Amino acid sequence: SFFFFKQKTAYDIKECDWSSDVCSSDLYGVGLHKIPCLIERKKAAKRTTGINTVDSGFTIESEGVGDYCGIYLDGDHLYCLWDFTVTHNTHLLLKAARAAYDEGKSILFVSMEMTLAQLASRIACHKADLDPMLVRKGKLSYWGRKMLKEAVGYYTTAHNFHLFAGNFNKRVEDVDMLVQELGPDIIYIDGMYLMNPSGGRKGMGRYESSAYVTDELKRITLMRDRPIVATTQFGRAAGKGGEEGSLENIGYTDTIGTHASIVVGIKRGRKVVKNIKRERGGVVEVINTIDTYPFRHIEIMKNRDGALGEFGINFGFAPTNFEEVSLEEATGTRQIPAKPDMRHMK
Repeated sequence: SFFFFKQKTAYDIKECDWSSDVCSSDLYGVGLHKIPCLIERKKAAKRTTGINTVDSGFTIESEGVGDYCGIYLDGDHLYCLWDFTVTHNTHLLLKAARAAYDEGKSILFVSMEMTLAQLASRIACHKADLDPMLVRKGKLSYWGRKMLKEAVGYYTTAHNFHLFAGNFNKRVEDVDMLVQELGPDIIYIDGMYLMNPSGGRKGMGRYESSAYVTDELKRITLMRDRPIVATTQFGRAAGKGGEEGSLENIGYTDTIGTHASIVVGIKRGRKVVKNIKRERGGVVEVINTIDTYPFRHIEIMKNRDGALGEFGINFGFAPTNFEEVSLEEATGTRQIPAKPDMRHMK
């Protein structure tokens, strides 16, 4: 890329008593010396400065607090990392942690993907039955702000609800030290596939690292006698070519299917098309449509001490609603009950 600069100056020749305005121009940029010229002296010199010629400064002035304008997550609250890993959303895990805390349990919640401010905001929104998107955009009403303040006050005195941000570099031994120090009744880990094994990865690939992480987390549950609830994700093959998410295509490692006592698959439910309407001149017209997924399909894929099964839940945020619904409503397909095996009676 290049930068062109032009300026106008007055030029005088006293011998001829002549004066005029002259325009001079300069061309800056990387690689100008590579432009071929027939006359050697007209070639640009090789650039030695490190200044970027396409950078331009600007001034920012405060206009006070207004509507949020910027990037935010859409309805499914999922986003990609640098290696195209689709992150799990944290809402359901936070809901489970809140339910355990309300039952008097001591909680340790470690998130590898989110900051403490983001975690606290979501917990408060769940408690106040507010849409986290409105908080992020700064569009809460007076009553909404009051409800949020009351929810924040409720957790301000929560001495047994411990939040920690992993910042993509937490190791299993760090979690073990927190467990020994705080003595929680239950540990929640959001995004275990982003954790590192004790001692660091040291040249390991993500698949090998995830296997070591799973081994060490299992060891913690046995040594400290504490349950660990951790989230991961299905591999990229899940959902492609009609292949459903299963124990065989959990992302990065197959040790979860062997080590875990219970494996629950959270899958997106049926699509609901939402119409965006506008009224103009007394006539209501649809100006846009948005695909939403207000349900989740929950499948118990492994249960070492119980039965398997599946059910549906709501996935709403205004108010927060993760209540159970019928599987037919969540998936949009009619579930035909299996017929009993009668072959032994023939």
